Amino acid sequence: MADAQVKHRPGPFKQTNKSHKHGKHRSKGKLDEINSGRVGAKSISRRLHHALSKQQRQNRLSQIRKHKRQEVLTKKRGIGNLGSVPHIIAVIPLSLHAVDSNKIVNDITSCDETANIIKGYSGTTLVSNSYKATFTILQPPLKDLYACLDAAKIADTILFVLSASNEIIDSYGHHCLSCLFAQGLPTSIVTAQGIINHSGKKQHEIKRNIQKIVLQKFSKEKWFHLDTQQDAQRILRIAATTKLQKITYREIRPYLLAETVEFNECDSSDNGVLQVTGYLRGHSLSANNLVYIPGSGEYQLLKITAPPNPSLNSNSRRSSTDQIESMEEDMRVLDEADPAIQETLIAEADIDTLNDEQTWPTEEELQQADEERKQKMKRNRKFAVPAGTSSYQACWIVASDDEENDGLDDDADDDENNFSNDDIPDAVEYDHDEPASPAYSSHEGESKTVTFSTVMDGDAINYDQEMDWERERTELEKMRAEKEDRTFPDEIDTPLNIPAREAFIDYRGLRSFRTSPWDPKEDLPRDYSRIFQFQNFKHTRKVILSSNEESNVQIGWYVTLHIKNVPRDIADNLQTHRPLVIFGLLQHEQKASLDEKSAHLLNISFKVMLIVVLQMSVLNFVLQRTAYYSGTIESNDRMMFQVGFRRFSASPMFSQHSTGNKHKLERFFRTNEAIVATMYCPIMFPPAPVIVFRENEDGGFSLVATGSLLNVNPDRTVVEKIVLSGHPYKIHKRIAVIRYMFFNREDIAWFKPVELYSKFGRRGHIKEALGTHGHMKCIFDKQLKAHDTICMNLYKRNFPIWDYNPIVPRPILSLSVNDQPTNETTARKFETKMDTNL
Repeated sequence: MADAQVKHRPGPFKQTNKSHKHGKHRSKGKLDEINSGRVGAKSISRRLHHALSKQQRQNRLSQIRKHKRQEVLTKKRGIGNLGSVPHIIAVIPLSLHAVDSNKIVNDITSCDETANIIKGYSGTTLVSNSYKATFTILQPPLKDLYACLDAAKIADTILFVLSASNEIIDSYGHHCLSCLFAQGLPTSIVTAQGIINHSGKKQHEIKRNIQKIVLQKFSKEKWFHLDTQQDAQRILRIAATTKLQKITYREIRPYLLAETVEFNECDSSDNGVLQVTGYLRGHSLSANNLVYIPGSGEYQLLKITAPPNPSLNSNSRRSSTDQIESMEEDMRVLDEADPAIQETLIAEADIDTLNDEQTWPTEEELQQADEERKQKMKRNRKFAVPAGTSSYQACWIVASDDEENDGLDDDADDDENNFSNDDIPDAVEYDHDEPASPAYSSHEGESKTVTFSTVMDGDAINYDQEMDWERERTELEKMRAEKEDRTFPDEIDTPLNIPAREAFIDYRGLRSFRTSPWDPKEDLPRDYSRIFQFQNFKHTRKVILSSNEESNVQIGWYVTLHIKNVPRDIADNLQTHRPLVIFGLLQHEQKASLDEKSAHLLNISFKVMLIVVLQMSVLNFVLQRTAYYSGTIESNDRMMFQVGFRRFSASPMFSQHSTGNKHKLERFFRTNEAIVATMYCPIMFPPAPVIVFRENEDGGFSLVATGSLLNVNPDRTVVEKIVLSGHPYKIHKRIAVIRYMFFNREDIAWFKPVELYSKFGRRGHIKEALGTHGHMKCIFDKQLKAHDTICMNLYKRNFPIWDYNPIVPRPILSLSVNDQPTNETTARKFETKMDTNL
């Protein structure tokens, strides 16, 4: 111990030196310790980082500016100049009777005496050496809204003509404007006709009214007179120098306006070859691609030829029909279809029943289930019993067949009487034995206008014979169902004759509609085996639009499309309705053989599926109901759609436009609400405007809704919600006895896991069943009120109906009272909103 070294410990009074203060930064030694072993960074080099000097950056911006300016000039010079594609001007009057469109076309075509005029199939072409420009004037037929829409699709400039009368824009003009605004307008010029027919003071008032209308409808301040040939010359000069508005959905596809149309019928069948001649626009075209005729479907091309251009070879005023013989002599083939790689016309994929991943009931199983249901209905049949008989005593009473039939007949008579009294409108009640004295007129909607007048007996009989009472009853039922759904949304009554566990076998309960999972691939219908889905729709669209390869036939060429296998009746229909527009289809919009690259893009095994038809899928559209229609629109009602360049009819399924992985089904299309319409139809890529029409009783149609294409997504889960309701019978603090939700003990046990809630905000669940008549004991988070209602939510996924039809008839324009705005303010808001969206 003595040898152990003892360390000296200084006492409190000894001197202690302060440590060196090197500041708040790290000391040199610390920095050397941290940086030991590090290699110094390379010096920054402008060459390695591709840094540009100030002068180089200015030169680069100048080059980009010149390149963009050159692109604009090239595009502008490619339309309307001599030897190029004619500038298409569509003349659309906004007053049905007060505007003379024939005079306007004559003034425009005769304003230049030295011009060469060629009368074509769809319009009149004006080759003017004075303006060094070529114009094609389109005059769509009046009352043909499809013709106006087709003319606006392909026109470079729309010439709107207002009336100088008291009604500047009539109901026909408002209807056309609503459809054209929804479709998308190219460059537009607003003019007025008939101002010179009024005195000076009257002209000032008319000009002020026209200025107000133009500013309100078109958001423009300029409009022009169109009464003389000098005014027509000014219109041509403005059209030739105005910047053209770009319409995306037509610029990314090839399209053509028919200058001449000829049909050559084959000897073996009623089908033939339709030869359509015109200038190719938008994008290049191949003979192996498919072409689409609006309202008539898709067709294959036989070949593409190049006839002589009449605007270059003609020096006199003659029609295009006089040049057919000379064209046929000099016609040469530009591209011919190859049957090995040409797109097929198979509309959908073949169903492989051996590749199903889920069971499907057979015909025998469906028949057996139907027989079991009939047996249960027979066991639950009601029959008459003496007054005062209890349910226990009624079980021992055996009813004969005669008594059962008598009871059923009585019930049927009662139902018929109740139906006739309830479903016929209140304003129409008369005895069938005596002729009705009042004659009434009503319109669809919740409000009805009844006009009483004195009519003869014969007029009343004819009126009753012309009335379609079945349609009236159907519309009345729809109105009442819509009103009930608005008052009590999603609530239904539990059936008495069928157990609830069987009636709602397809429904399930969810803990949370927003967060609970739902597999989009579960229990898919058989129609889903006929459609196709993209792995990433946005990426696919981007790839297709960016890699749209050039084809053999280029933009601006004067070509003849030889369309094969066109039925005779469709060709006759096309030749009676003008203008005729032909569109080419993009990849996946047409039926295509699947190559390895496309298979990888769509996440499809190329070895398993060598040939796939890529057309039909589930498309979703965002729609907004217009203020011009006040009728009831139910989900799955058949309507006519115009989506971009396509026109078809289908029965859409409505759902809420919301976020999340589930979307609630909407049973009715209500006003002032944006909904999503889901249906089976061919694949299309946005942007694509949507216009929805509905057919009327007189064969016309009304504008129902407008919107745009949302996406192509078969995985969109549309869930139908139903609400079962019950009422408190006994309440003891948090425990209550609920009745009228179910009517047997087994149903209560079946739906026991589903959560309950009340309309006053209470939450609870089922504890047990009481008795055998549907009473159940439930416990809640707080005590119930006696007038509260207990609810249970059940959900089921719905799918659209497969009834796509590409052949759409051309009904006459119907301007009924329902087409007019419900009030002036609503109509003005709608028009303003459409202008804002465009």
